[in-house]
Amino acid sequence: MHQQKIEISSIFSQYLGQAKSLQEGTPENVESFEESESKAFTKIELDDITPKSLGVLMASWENKTILNSLFWNINAFDQWGVELGKQNTKNFTPN
Repeated sequence: MHQQKIEISSIFSQYLGQAKSLQEGTPENVESFEESESKAFTKIELDDITPKSLGVLMASWENKTILNSLFWNINAFDQWGVELGKQNTKNFTPN
């Protein structure tokens, strides 16, 4: 039970770190960062977490990401955003 609480805490820390990255970004040393007034952010919460609900959510999100990247002509899988999320996650991880 204790290990499960630690894992849930770690997952929630990752969620907060990624959310902060998406909302704020970082202009330092990132050529592809463009400052913007509006910063869209989508948060999804599930009433019941089952393999099926998670699978549907992940498949839908992957498709949305790919289609949006094609529409906006951007690289949705750019590594700098992933690295920023990892750095921000450390700020939310309990010691």
